[in-house]
Amino acid sequence: MKELSNYKEKGSFTFKKGNDLKVQSNKVANKAGVYCIYSVKGDIEKLVYIGKSGTINQDGSFKDQLLNKRINNKQDGIPRKDFFSQKLEKENIEMLKIYWYVTFNNEFKDLPAFVEAMLIQSYYTENRCLPAWNKTF
Repeated sequence: MKELSNYKEKGSFTFKKGNDLKVQSNKVANKAGVYCIYSVKGDIEKLVYIGKSGTINQDGSFKDQLLNKRINNKQDGIPRKDFFSQKLEKENIEMLKIYWYVTFNNEFKDLPAFVEAMLIQSYYTENRCLPAWNKTF
């Protein structure tokens, strides 16, 4: 996504059936930012989820759940590793590609919620719906 190309502190990892999510995501920064999850089937990558980490408090500090913790937390009330495994099986997905971007650091002061909103707006404008795993916004 070109909206994210300016962020220098970033990375990605893959998740396949049988992977340990904590191991796969061990290089994800524990800082505030956004992440995008793509499903991969053959040569087709499809954006299925846009998320953020790092809710900011009134005093400018961030709540504890930053990128690494957020990616490893829960989705739909179950541990995300289980959610991912269920989605791989149910939707016949070969793997997931998770891209993460630190949006708030010494160089950038972009609030994750703002960046997430811009990404979701861009997706919605193009597709007239949210990504498949984003239930609401």
